[in-house]
Amino acid sequence: MTEVGAPQQFRHDDFNTELFDCLDDQPSCMGAFCCPFFAVRAQYDMIRDHTANSNNMCCIHIRSSLVRVLLFVMGLPFFTVVTRSQARERFHLTQETHLETFAAALLCLPCSISQVYRELSIRHMWPGGPCVASSYVKPGLVVAPAVTERMGGAGSLSSSAHHDQELQEMQHVSVVRPQREGPSSNESPMHRHHEGPEAAAAAPPRYEDPVKPIYGFEAGVLQAQRARQAELDAE
Repeated sequence: MTEVGAPQQFRHDDFNTELFDCLDDQPSCMGAFCCPFFAVRAQYDMIRDHTANSNNMCCIHIRSSLVRVLLFVMGLPFFTVVTRSQARERFHLTQETHLETFAAALLCLPCSISQVYRELSIRHMWPGGPCVASSYVKPGLVVAPAVTERMGGAGSLSSSAHHDQELQEMQHVSVVRPQREGPSSNESPMHRHHEGPEAAAAAPPRYEDPVKPIYGFEAGVLQAQRARQAELDAE
């Protein structure tokens, strides 16, 4: 049993109670010895689905038969090892190896179940189960307060509300673009003519291509045409 004395330091990477500290929490110890299957099932549901089992049932209500007893005895150690391994992965209990997990489940099955129950209770994940009515509290252990996960609870609601507020603020931001001072360059002269003299005056000036000089045969033909036109104008 754990001695009550000075405040004990919380161990983040290991179990905070020993394997044989079953008598520190007598209700969970009784449930682990009398109804181990229901105790392990409650722990498994809490680790996987975050749901506590409030049904305080007892093994005496099970219809016993030879087949049920054999399946119960053969499957319980495996189920206990799986649940303990999930607890180690969930809380990153790196101080315990896989071999120690198997050894704890095979050496004393109820002790392993009770130890996992106490660790879940200490880390604010009370699984419930048979013969227990409240969470286990280790005397003298300083435990950090529960942290609400983002997936659910008030923490997720506050974060989602903050996110919605940010979206609303982004929607109210208007982009101011500079206004166009003159008509677009794509507007035709006919369009500017219909808009009136003010629009035509505000339009940018148009530049015509310079007259290119003509040489050779084309220059002679053009000179003859101009002379002929001058004679016709003189008549």
